[in-house]
Amino acid sequence: MKIWIQALAAGVILTGCSAERWAERDAVVACERMLAQVLADSGSAVIPEPQAQAAEGDDGFVVTWPAGSGLRVAGAEGGALREATARCHFGLQGDVEWLELDGERVFDPLTGQDAAREQRRDATGDDATPAGQ
Repeated sequence: MKIWIQALAAGVILTGCSAERWAERDAVVACERMLAQVLADSGSAVIPEPQAQAAEGDDGFVVTWPAGSGLRVAGAEGGALREATARCHFGLQGDVEWLELDGERVFDPLTGQDAAREQRRDATGDDATPAGQ
């Protein structure tokens, strides 16, 4: 009986570790996708393989691409690629909650801020904002 209880306890511990790793991986993947989506409209970019590390916070994970990670972006008007930093918050609800590029928040659904959408609107010359935004 004692061995069975120890085996059960070990299984619970391993399952918890595995679930945490999956949540971290989900955070990294979601943030990579959001970063790629935001940068898709700004010209070319180089998003390195996940050197991003997720750090569990009180309400989700913060994924970072620090200086020297290899993240390179072009400005909105094009030009040469430059090194950049990025931070992304992946909430416990399973959504990207915000994205910062070089310390500037470029995506935040709570405030309606979406730099990629604004660039598309500027490029088409459409000043109308869709209802509800």
